[in-house]
Amino acid sequence: MVVTVSHSGYIKRVPLSVYRAQRRGGQGRSGMQTREEDFVDQLFVANTHTPILFFSSLGRAYVLKVYRLPMSSTTAKGKH
Repeated sequence: MVVTVSHSGYIKRVPLSVYRAQRRGGQGRSGMQTREEDFVDQLFVANTHTPILFFSSLGRAYVLKVYRLPMSSTTAKGKH
């Protein structure tokens, strides 16, 4: 899965098979629909059972497996 996190806190997962290699003179593919002031902060590839740690501003850590993240299309914003 490809996990995408935006600067405003939107997160989503997309299957890796959706993405493909760009050929010569190719157009490319949009990875995420964002607003003007938002941008993709982190993008990484992980297995569905890989745990992800989220840290709050109070110093607490939360664990969530990748398969629990919302699955979206490549152009979707994700969930806040």
